Amino acid sequence: MNDQSADLRKKFRISTLCQLFEATLLPCWEEGFPRHHVHRLATQVVIEPNGHLGVDLDPQMGVVLHIMRHTVLLPMANDSLSKGQPAPPESIYIAMPVGSPLLLQRTQLLQEASRFFIDLSQDETRVVLVTISHRRLINRHLVIRHCPVALVSLEGDLLWLHPAGLNYGLIKAPFPKRQRSRTLGPRLPLKRDPDLFNEMDDATGLPTMYVYAKECLKAAQEADEKEEPVFAAVLDFQAQSLIRRSIAEDAETAITLATQQFLRGFESFFGMGGLLPEPGHLD
Repeated sequence: MNDQSADLRKKFRISTLCQLFEATLLPCWEEGFPRHHVHRLATQVVIEPNGHLGVDLDPQMGVVLHIMRHTVLLPMANDSLSKGQPAPPESIYIAMPVGSPLLLQRTQLLQEASRFFIDLSQDETRVVLVTISHRRLINRHLVIRHCPVALVSLEGDLLWLHPAGLNYGLIKAPFPKRQRSRTLGPRLPLKRDPDLFNEMDDATGLPTMYVYAKECLKAAQEADEKEEPVFAAVLDFQAQSLIRRSIAEDAETAITLATQQFLRGFESFFGMGGLLPEPGHLD
């Protein structure tokens, strides 16, 4: 698998933040509920003083499947286990805010992914998972969650691609022809510097200021240059914008704010902690 992983990383320009391993997908039932279908994620219920339910301004939906791993678990995901202790259960976990009002592109993306993943599980198809991975303690039990960036066949063909994985630079590859859901929201023209610092772009899942910075940098490049602006250049452009608009007082504060904004967007799709030096580090 090591040679294959290296080839796939080079072929699809996969970030070193991602793990690659072979697995077979399995249905996920919890208390009789099929979590491999699209479902509303558990959330705290807010009761207003008059007894009415508060409005949920950030509804989250997801799809969860168990996996059967065919690649050795990385030591950093296994280093807290005693000798002879069974490996923790693992699952792939797609979750995202679906907007209020509802972003149909996101529910359609989840529905298409659910159907495709269920088909793979029924056929017992072994695939290569490209994931941002986390270890979690749930009810005092260690589990490993893998937020999928992409699924690749054993022959090296891309089977499914998370649009946010593409937008956040975790992978550089065209969408598979069979995949219809390729955006996270309606595409709106970004004609000027965004007014709201914390506003997110529905279509890409990126901060609007980050999208604006990328477009400005791309426009400033030579016409024959096809490379995307590098992450550091985009953050620097964004930081200068924060200083210019008096949102930040100095360069260090501006870079910190710009990075935190980027991380908030990233974590809404790939979970908290996935950008640590050791993805999957125990909470």
